[in-house]
Amino acid sequence: MKAPGQFEAVAAAGRDDGFRAARRWLAISTRWRVADSAGVRFGLTVGKRNARRAVDRSTVKRILREACRHARADLEAVSAGRAVDVVLRLKSPLPQRDALPLAQLKRALRAEADALLAALANRLAQLPPLSA
Repeated sequence: MKAPGQFEAVAAAGRDDGFRAARRWLAISTRWRVADSAGVRFGLTVGKRNARRAVDRSTVKRILREACRHARADLEAVSAGRAVDVVLRLKSPLPQRDALPLAQLKRALRAEADALLAALANRLAQLPPLSA
């Protein structure tokens, strides 16, 4: 997802057609709908407020993209013909470089992303099947 309108549609999703969850650093917002082309689309937001340096923003986005790539097949399998839009965002400022080693931060971000995407997969699996 790239267009602002697509991100706004996910943000406006209600409980019946969406899912939200958060952890220490990351938050996930999701919207599903019946569409001609079912599939999963991902959007990532990492703002300057939470990651000052461009290299830090790029690192976070790279970690999130990799987590999304690994979760895509599972999400598509449980989406049951729905089109699913997923937005992952960095919600808290990253710690100072000397406060937490980079490798540990990367592992923590990846673990959070994996946990949020697994929670989404569980929620999608609980949805009733689409009527044909």
